[in-house]
Amino acid sequence: SGELAIEKDEKMIQVLDRMVWYLRIVYSIDFYNGIEYPNEHEMPHRCGIVHARGVIPAKLPTQSELNDFITHFENKVKQFTDEKRTLDEAECIRLGKKDAESEVEKFITANT
Repeated sequence: SGELAIEKDEKMIQVLDRMVWYLRIVYSIDFYNGIEYPNEHEMPHRCGIVHARGVIPAKLPTQSELNDFITHFENKVKQFTDEKRTLDEAECIRLGKKDAESEVEKFITANT
């Protein structure tokens, strides 16, 4: 019939919820709308309102409808997933790059 079956992975849903929440709190990204807000207070729904999943619809989407949704969604979030540019070593150093091993040693020494 072209309809899809829904499989629910509760553990994966829990991981996804945390990732979406992290993007929202740390980066002010509304994942579901594919929008980044420069300031959290500009978001239409502040972090006090947590997203909620609706019930599974009686009529499931077809593969074609799902493919259209995925394509549209990927286009919306592309701005967050595309690499802007890669910095060369000299530019990284100029911007304050630190040596990971030395920083770990400093942290351990300062916290033990």
